[in-house]
Amino acid sequence: MKVASAYMNSQVLTLDGEQAFAELYARLARWSDEIIALQRRGDTATADGLIERSMTLLTYMDRQIDISGNYDIQTQIRRLQRF
Repeated sequence: MKVASAYMNSQVLTLDGEQAFAELYARLARWSDEIIALQRRGDTATADGLIERSMTLLTYMDRQIDISGNYDIQTQIRRLQRF
């Protein structure tokens, strides 16, 4: 448990916002591939759980987008995430 905690703390310290979002989008892409594979195997329960996790992650990411700099760009990013 200590190792996992240390890893999480180092990730928080070493990833800036842009890197963190890039990693989260990469994770969502991997999960999308996993969801497709699970559905093809007929494991809809696991696929549904991963879809739920993806939606939760997107909701969290959506709240972190700063719209103070350029409202139009951030709005487009949010629309893309919701799609």
